[in-house]
Amino acid sequence: PTTWGAGGFQHQMIDEDATVVKRLPKTRSGKILRGTMQKIADGEEYKMPATIDDPGTLPEIAEALHGVGYAKASS
Repeated sequence: PTTWGAGGFQHQMIDEDATVVKRLPKTRSGKILRGTMQKIADGEEYKMPATIDDPGTLPEIAEALHGVGYAKASS
């Protein structure tokens, strides 16, 4: 059980892996690049989107995912 969050959710267990990152990759218009993050997590090759606001976020995501056993390959 979690020790944080709303009372109604404290005893729920979720069978998913999670990691925390400092920033999320976004386009210049503010959309989060979920598809690119999924490819990184799956170890698939990905292209740097032309509309990304800060390209430095993708290596940070890959490093964080590698730390929890994902992102075996990188682009």
